[in-house]
Amino acid sequence: MDKSEDFIIVCVTARLLLHKLQNLRYYEPLVVVRMAMGRLKMISTRLRYTQKMDFVHEFSRGFLRELHDLEDFIDNLIGEIELQRRNDSPKIMSHLICLIPQLDRIGPICDKLDEITTSAERFIQLENLRSTTGTTSSLRPRNLHYPVPDDTDFVGLIDKVDEVVKLLCDGEMPNTIAVTGAPGSGKTFLTKTVYNATKVKRHFDGRAWVNFSEDFESRKFLIDILTQLTRDWEFLDENLSADELKSKLQKFSSEKRCLIVVDDVETLFKIFNRLFDLCGLSSEKIFLVLIVSEQDEELASLDEVKPYFSHIVRLRSLTDEESWTLFCKKAPIAVDTTRFNKNILTNCGGSPRKILIMGGLLSTVRQPSVIGLKIQEDILNFCYQVLSCQMKVCFLYFRLFPRAFEIPVRRLFHLWVAEGLFITLPDEENMAPEDLAEKCLKLLIRRNLIEVTKVRLDGSPKTCRMPTTIWNLFSTAAEVLGHSHDRNNDANKIYRYGQYDHHDPSDIRRLTNYAANGIDPQFYDHIQYLRSYVSFNTESSDKFLDALVTPRGFGLLVVLDLENVYKPAMLSETLGKLLHLKHLGLRRTFLDSLPRSVGNLPYLQTLDVKHTNMTTLPSSIWKAKNLQHLYLNENNFDMSFKKTYIGSDSEIILQTLSGLFIGNKNVVKSYLYSLRQLRKLKLTFYSKLVEGISFWISELKALRSLKLRSIDEFDRPATLELGSLETHHELLELYLVGPLTTSIESLCSPNLKVLTLSASKLGEDPMPILGKLRHLNCLRLFRNSYLGKDMTCRAGEFPQLRVLKLWMLENLEEWTVMEGTMPLLRELEIRLCRKLKLPENLPLTLKDVVLINMPDGFVECAERVLVNSFVKKITLPFAALPE
Repeated sequence: MDKSEDFIIVCVTARLLLHKLQNLRYYEPLVVVRMAMGRLKMISTRLRYTQKMDFVHEFSRGFLRELHDLEDFIDNLIGEIELQRRNDSPKIMSHLICLIPQLDRIGPICDKLDEITTSAERFIQLENLRSTTGTTSSLRPRNLHYPVPDDTDFVGLIDKVDEVVKLLCDGEMPNTIAVTGAPGSGKTFLTKTVYNATKVKRHFDGRAWVNFSEDFESRKFLIDILTQLTRDWEFLDENLSADELKSKLQKFSSEKRCLIVVDDVETLFKIFNRLFDLCGLSSEKIFLVLIVSEQDEELASLDEVKPYFSHIVRLRSLTDEESWTLFCKKAPIAVDTTRFNKNILTNCGGSPRKILIMGGLLSTVRQPSVIGLKIQEDILNFCYQVLSCQMKVCFLYFRLFPRAFEIPVRRLFHLWVAEGLFITLPDEENMAPEDLAEKCLKLLIRRNLIEVTKVRLDGSPKTCRMPTTIWNLFSTAAEVLGHSHDRNNDANKIYRYGQYDHHDPSDIRRLTNYAANGIDPQFYDHIQYLRSYVSFNTESSDKFLDALVTPRGFGLLVVLDLENVYKPAMLSETLGKLLHLKHLGLRRTFLDSLPRSVGNLPYLQTLDVKHTNMTTLPSSIWKAKNLQHLYLNENNFDMSFKKTYIGSDSEIILQTLSGLFIGNKNVVKSYLYSLRQLRKLKLTFYSKLVEGISFWISELKALRSLKLRSIDEFDRPATLELGSLETHHELLELYLVGPLTTSIESLCSPNLKVLTLSASKLGEDPMPILGKLRHLNCLRLFRNSYLGKDMTCRAGEFPQLRVLKLWMLENLEEWTVMEGTMPLLRELEIRLCRKLKLPENLPLTLKDVVLINMPDGFVECAERVLVNSFVKKITLPFAALPE
């Protein structure tokens, strides 16, 4: 990475300051503030078009320091004003008046902005001149969709796939395979192809894929393996020790054949004894596959390692012909000249990773052939450099997460938005920041710089990660984000934009903690200017928040994310002093309560307490006017609400309301009716409230995801009456629990992609209506959703359906599947439909068929008929079958 990284962060910081100055304008309508806003807006709109302004770099380093000083000043000023408003204290107002003259410091900053803006204008003119001569090409991305997984992407090494499948399924137990090769050679892709092969699925009773890190924690590692082997429904006591979990794994593997894949192994020689012992290779039914980096080149020759492996599979580089075949699959182009061909092959060097990345770039820009001819540098560097400033920062943000860490897309989007990476521009004025985040991720995925690791029912990504090869390469570049890692309590390694600095505390803007025992207390002297803290491990200190608070009585932290940290001890009433906090992520922390002061955070945008032990929230949280995303744990609104909420005519900007329980009709009218901008709603309510809720939902035209559960006083599904959803054109996902009194046709939004019905008690076959939904990707009919005996899927229906699940349809006997229906169906799951007969003409596209608690005759017939599909039989205790 070169000096342009400083300039990238200058551009993004300038845009972020513009947003903060807009906030400041509401407090103090000073002329100097408006002047700075105008100049910041000028630079933020003009500099976003370029990343190669060599004559600007001389300003970048010092200017970035001044921008950060200005950011600190603005945040402190806003904090002082907020404290004055909160306490209405004349003393604080007097102190504030003394602070305001310091706004004159904005003047010199504005002068620097003028200098850079002038340089930007010169550069843009030069670029425009070049473009008229045809020496440069447009890099504006085309309209993008998430890529559909393609099983044929693996080119040239199919013989290796067959080799590994044969070793796994025909070899003698126990077996251990190491798959090794150069970075980007396709080790993970090869192993995933093998892992999902039908023959492998049939051979093993349980499979687990786990990622590896040098300082992995044994207990978490074993829990990850066990939950996958047991398909997530075998209960694992959270208090079990590592030894107890190991015994559990050994017991399971003594009865069933197990395949465990360990990805991302880079330090094999230091840990292989511990790893092999944990996975229980003494068992005769465990097969271990390790994906090992080529840096362990002595792997095939070291005597102490070879006894642990029955086979070592080395991946080679692709030939020129194979490289070109793979490239053309990923980037169909009109120009196929010898020069273009040779240039691509030379720069990719037979690396599948580089070929996919280059193909991703050329398939998402205009005039790709011109770009291809201009490449004279490393492919990964080039594909990074052509990203916009905003895209680069979003891309580098992945480097803040641990290597190989699977990041929930939901979490990523909220962090991006809270960090201020998406300030709406004039040509994007109708797009919410979350939409801009999705647009950014789509491009990164399309360009193969980020890979999808899990997908949702509708085919969109659920989790993603930066490939290890890329993660390692961009380590230095990510330091410009002003972050530090506390991995092994190394408090002295405080990064300052690519340099080490042991003195200036304001240089640490972001801190990520990987350490098992919480952050080192030595950091406490360096974090008063901290803006973002994300933890991935146990938090043991309750003094962390206190260290964030400045002598003025408030902190500058914007992001506090403790997702998956078990019961962090750090939360206290001090939380209410973090006046700038926008994101508070506490998912899966299993906390019992929140500090009352959380309701006093004026800028809080996201609060996530899903999968915690909280039954109530501080009542003041319902007055939070800036709250946009609220994830709850079936919290009872009535208990939190009490009588403190006073209705207002102003609309609340909440977009996500998930996991709320409503039991009082007064709440519906006094609060819910004020929510008009919801995009995601997950609600449980008493059936007596259905009329008011139905009217409210009919007005929510921006809804994209709707999940409703109507119950009676005994928590049983109760009547669910809704108005028509046919005009809800944004609605993509619908999940309804309760007997429907409305026709199924009126509930079908035209763009629906995922539909789940449970306890709907439909008397007529819904398939003729549902089959007309042209975009339906996933259909799930759960217990008692349909009470009839016959069901028919006609030719031409369900053109996009990929996933179909039929659960506990006790009366269903005949399911007619006509030829030409469901042409893309890949996954079929049938659970406890005891009277059902196997239909004829099931689509040949089926890959996976899961039969749970189905009669043996049905299973045998399915295995005989569906010879090209993987048919898995599962028998579970009735109590383990969720509805």
